[in-house]
Amino acid sequence: MRFSNVKSWFMKPLFSIVTVVLLGTAFAQESPTVSIKGHVIGETTQQFFAIATMGDTGGQRTVEYCNNYMNDPKRMKAYDKAQSNIFDFKANRQSANVGGCLKVRSALDGKDVKLDVQYASELDAGDVTFHADRLVILNLILRKASYDDVVVDMNKKVGVQPQFGEDISQNAFGAKLAERKATWSRDTLLVQVREIKDLRWGDMGVSVIVADQAFLRTTQQQREASRPNTLD
Repeated sequence: MRFSNVKSWFMKPLFSIVTVVLLGTAFAQESPTVSIKGHVIGETTQQFFAIATMGDTGGQRTVEYCNNYMNDPKRMKAYDKAQSNIFDFKANRQSANVGGCLKVRSALDGKDVKLDVQYASELDAGDVTFHADRLVILNLILRKASYDDVVVDMNKKVGVQPQFGEDISQNAFGAKLAERKATWSRDTLLVQVREIKDLRWGDMGVSVIVADQAFLRTTQQQREASRPNTLD
């Protein structure tokens, strides 16, 4: 995408660039409200980016950041150079966030996008998925949180009791690692909290996934319909 096209898009007012795709409402309308760092499954991309902030900018709104970032001619020239030569490390460094800002644009246009939470730094670490102008998956890592604390807090938010389990893995030397997990299912909402451990480094944080079950089910059905049979 050329700089002139990108610039003209980001100059549009925020409320005029959001396309509401009615199909997307089917995945999120009936989900219970479970707020995670100010975001809920089913909110529109407009609502999401109304509060999303860009990492390492002192709390600057992501849309404002991307507006300024992609209206810099030198940066966009570097982006064009990087696209034609992936080994131009200087150009890649100078235009490092163009790709992410283009994903922000696509999400606001109602397209299916997976976006690193660098572009929503209030969410700590991980990624988010948008489908048809709606937030459908929060896939987060809380790096400094306690598993037990997160389970207690999630119980309060979801309002139903979880199912508990463990994921057990083993390395080549026979050492085993057990990671506790808790899973909630309520109406159209699926939530999972899991320990993240490493045999060498110990506790690495807590994984939190909050997703719209209807979206997950539709995605799985589409995958099963399109993949080749492994036995044919």
